[in-house]
Amino acid sequence: MDAKERKVKGALMVALAMMVRSMKDLDWLERGGLTQADMNLIREGILSSRWYDATAWERMGIAVFKLIGNSQPENAYQFGYGILAETLLKVYKGPLRIEEPIALLTKIATLYGTVWYNFGSAEFESKKNSGIFKITHPDGVPIPECFVPMSRGFLKRLTEESEGKKVIVICMEDGLANFKNLTTLTLSISWE
Repeated sequence: MDAKERKVKGALMVALAMMVRSMKDLDWLERGGLTQADMNLIREGILSSRWYDATAWERMGIAVFKLIGNSQPENAYQFGYGILAETLLKVYKGPLRIEEPIALLTKIATLYGTVWYNFGSAEFESKKNSGIFKITHPDGVPIPECFVPMSRGFLKRLTEESEGKKVIVICMEDGLANFKNLTTLTLSISWE
């Protein structure tokens, strides 16, 4: 894999492909912006362990956000909290089944820039029952309009799965995604 090509792991695309396949009546090509190659890839099946072109993942994310999520950030949050988190828990049942939030969030930061993406990075700075999860993409956070709320959703759900109670995830850049190119997301996470 050429390091200059932005790639994402199929595990991040499986949930999006499921949404597209389940809503056959929507116009994914014209209204959603997917290409025929994207549709062929979805029909063939996404393998969770394979690397895919990041632009296909971005097109799929935007299409699902627009056509199913009605371009509403709350729907992207729910997607991250529900379908994406559930998919990641199934695919990475060993590494993500950690019963302690700090260890889990540290593991997610490690997986982020090594196993899930070949671009960008993440780090987690912990405190007692809280911490800062920082995502960095020097060329800009991909599909920020849905990536920001989706990230809040999946981080909340995974923290809850690791025995975190009353989890709160706040993104310091929330609301800025539509107005400027974000290169960093700073998510404050706390729990009891």
